[in-house]
Amino acid sequence: MRSLDALPFDVLFGVSLYLDIEDIVNLHNSCRQLRFLLGEETLCRRLLENRARRTREAREARKSGYQAAIRRLYRRRKAVAAGIPASVASLGYAADVIYSDGVACILGESYVQVVDLHGSKEPRRIPIVSLLSGVAEPDRHCDYECVRLLSCCADVLVFTYEDDNGHCWLLAADVSNPAQPQRVIEPELLRSTHKLFVEQTGQYLFYGTRTGVWISSGQRYREWMVHGIALNGHKFMIERKDGAVEEASRTEPIQLHNFAGSDVGSTAAFKIHEGFFYAVTNCDAFDVIEVDFTSVYQCVRFPVVNPQEDTCEYARLYRRQHAEGPVNDGWNSLRLDVDERTNMLLLIEGRAEWPMAGDSLSRGFYTHEVDFERNVELGKGPADDAFSKIPDEETKYCSTPELPPWHAHVEAYNLAETPRSAGTAVPSLSRSKYRAYNFASMACLELFEKQCNCRGFNSHCLQLRSYSRRPLVSARSCVGAVQKGKQKVDDLSDLDHTGAHDYQYSKVSIWPKGPGEEHHIMNLPAEMQGTASPGIKAWMDERSIVYFIHVNGIGKVVCINFDGDSPITGYQDQSQHLPFHPRKRGYSPRLQSDPEELRYLSPSPPPFDHPVFEPHEIKEDFFAATWDLDDIPDMCEVGGGELEEWFDLLKQNCRV
Repeated sequence: MRSLDALPFDVLFGVSLYLDIEDIVNLHNSCRQLRFLLGEETLCRRLLENRARRTREAREARKSGYQAAIRRLYRRRKAVAAGIPASVASLGYAADVIYSDGVACILGESYVQVVDLHGSKEPRRIPIVSLLSGVAEPDRHCDYECVRLLSCCADVLVFTYEDDNGHCWLLAADVSNPAQPQRVIEPELLRSTHKLFVEQTGQYLFYGTRTGVWISSGQRYREWMVHGIALNGHKFMIERKDGAVEEASRTEPIQLHNFAGSDVGSTAAFKIHEGFFYAVTNCDAFDVIEVDFTSVYQCVRFPVVNPQEDTCEYARLYRRQHAEGPVNDGWNSLRLDVDERTNMLLLIEGRAEWPMAGDSLSRGFYTHEVDFERNVELGKGPADDAFSKIPDEETKYCSTPELPPWHAHVEAYNLAETPRSAGTAVPSLSRSKYRAYNFASMACLELFEKQCNCRGFNSHCLQLRSYSRRPLVSARSCVGAVQKGKQKVDDLSDLDHTGAHDYQYSKVSIWPKGPGEEHHIMNLPAEMQGTASPGIKAWMDERSIVYFIHVNGIGKVVCINFDGDSPITGYQDQSQHLPFHPRKRGYSPRLQSDPEELRYLSPSPPPFDHPVFEPHEIKEDFFAATWDLDDIPDMCEVGGGELEEWFDLLKQNCRV
């Protein structure tokens, strides 16, 4: 049999186009004869176009080189899948923070700091007074207490300002020049800030509140009202029913009908993608449906340029069958993301359920493509079901459609690969602070809270919990192999439908393992630790997790970075600018700014970029697990007659 390297170059080149980036890198590392694969710039360019066209690496490939972009993308995905960050950094203390597309906006006592964590832009500090110029009262002391950050995109910062009369104003400013921020919209007086959210691009801004009213059967229900504002001189092109087109800088409110989701991030998600504003909810109806069979996602979209109720499109996407078991709504998470390879909008839901009404709670993440052409038709129930004969206007039923195997990633498969004594048990709902799924790396990342004695007393400390999977054998290279002659092979978009169990599941991993430099960076200092659990607000993108851990609204901003080729830059030692120094445990004072008073307070820890490992040190087989003595406290918690069994097992497997 001829070896792979003996194939003609044209054949090997054509076969490589059907492989994933991970497959190409593994072939490159397998033997000396195949080292040329990553040296072929044309092949690397085609791989980026086919498999990662929407990534930062693909956009920067012309400058850095296509081979370097492939390697960087591979290392970043491997780090996310392994749950091993490249670095962790404290960005200082703040009163609030927002994060989007690699840009963090940090609210200090008297200014807003805009930091491009992975880009080349220098940090920009904008005084709050200049942001509120012409809006705030002349004698008003403007600080962080009157400002709330909402969104930042394309150097346009959106925030609210509350005046002395309790009125709330929506403002947007161009912060590209921090010395002279330019207002890009007229101040918008908000009638209500209930459930306020903002989605924006560089040209248009949409904000929504849950203030609409819908009356059904004498009952009043709240619905979302979405408002649009054009930025930087752009205009909406409103098409009327008579065919006339009108330009407008603001739109009429759009009410999202039959959209029952009320909590952004849990039961509702919003995003602007490819010229459309999307809204998705996992709630079927406002009221409980007594007889129901199928659960669906309610989806709404309208064009960004022509936003009005007449241009809204509605669709239902299949979610699950109620016969699969009850759902624990407390675990729900919902967000919209974009596939790095196809640019398709993805709906990613995390939920916990009792399969087949059993006593074991199972968590998982479920991914669906938001395709309005896949609208499901609903009936009243299966003909052979006794409950179908009970009349109910809200009853829904449809057969289970064919779903791709990647749509469900159930945690139970990873737990089956993990030793029970490894300290990686599923945290309780109160301990799980943030959960997200990285579709490109097929990895689940979770920030959870654990009782820790690292400071000499019991404190609430965060750790990163992760698990992932990868295809056992890439069936993408086998699809189309039975074709003969010049018969057309399958399209690339259909090559991801591998078998439901054709995945290798990793062990559940915890990072960091125990007290250390990284552990202290991720958590609040001892002076801020109290009896109550701190609050968490977090975001995740393809290369980092940014979270705000706070007590009474004042806290610490931390960035966990998985891209070793893009170190966290653009921030500086903020101990002089965000000098939040708690006086004692359990007490959260205001932001201090008096230099004389700072002498009597404990110094603020500076931001720290700690390299955990070099990018090339990620092991190829990251599923191998080792025992650690840090797991002993978790084993001791088991107690009872099992304690001796745990220690016997530990002696046999532990490696010091």
